Amino acid sequence: MLGSFRFLLAALVALSHLVGTFYLRHLGYFAVASFFVLSGLVITSALNEVYHFRARPFWTNRALRLAPAYLAVCLATGAAIHAFPDQAFGFTTRWTSAHSVSDVIRNLLIVPLAFQEPYFRFVEPAWSMAVEIIMYVFLFLVAARSETGALVSLGFGLAAHAYLLANGATFYQRYFSIESALLGFALGATFYFWRRRALIEPTTVRLSVICALWLGNFFADGILMPEGYWLSAGFYCNILLTAFLAAGLINLRPQGWVRRADALLGRWSYPVFLSHWLGGFIAQLIFMPGAPASWRLALAAAPVILAMAAGLDLAQER
Repeated sequence: MLGSFRFLLAALVALSHLVGTFYLRHLGYFAVASFFVLSGLVITSALNEVYHFRARPFWTNRALRLAPAYLAVCLATGAAIHAFPDQAFGFTTRWTSAHSVSDVIRNLLIVPLAFQEPYFRFVEPAWSMAVEIIMYVFLFLVAARSETGALVSLGFGLAAHAYLLANGATFYQRYFSIESALLGFALGATFYFWRRRALIEPTTVRLSVICALWLGNFFADGILMPEGYWLSAGFYCNILLTAFLAAGLINLRPQGWVRRADALLGRWSYPVFLSHWLGGFIAQLIFMPGAPASWRLALAAAPVILAMAAGLDLAQER
């Protein structure tokens, strides 16, 4: 059921951006952190069980999986900015028409976005994609090679966060640094090896409890926990609970239409993640010109985003 889980995470990122309320903003941060853990688990599994660390098929697959859809959304976004420059800048200041050629090149290459904060960006969450690619390299070279490599990497990730916390770093400094992302990826890799040694075997009951705790942690801030909980303990609880949840979901293999639906949602998760800003902008132009981010905008954008995701998925399959 990892496909449905990925789709849920992508939908939470879209909601955090398009609804615009402060309370929902942290859902996107939590969802991206969960994506990092999930990627650590899944990519480590693929490297060990599918690719056996053969570089050419692995990197060819990653390039074909990530690049075409990303470049298509960049092209469509660029066309929208050119056609509606004032409205685009009003929707998000990232979409300024006063961008340079170097801005465009950095966006198309993706990886440079992990090392600086460019003012112009075609795809708002492209930073996390850049971090993913860098972490794929680290998994391929170190963390996914052995349990020892995963544990050493996890130690470095924990040390990085401990250092930042001890020096009073803000949440955003802890969240956006590349070394901080290592925590989630290394934890996912570690859980892969622990699953293989049967150290972690979530039963249906345990998985249900973990799922409830994971969801509760998402919405605990200001309700079950004090306001600001998500900035500290809540963020780290999310990372740990995601590791247990993903390790359990990977064992669930539904049959029939449920399996097909799960696979479809999994394929749509990446396109939804890429295109939700563009889908929101298109919905604003058509249904509510000039309207700010809101639940109405998010709901109006949903069919547009899903249609774009379906189109990108079909093109990807072709």
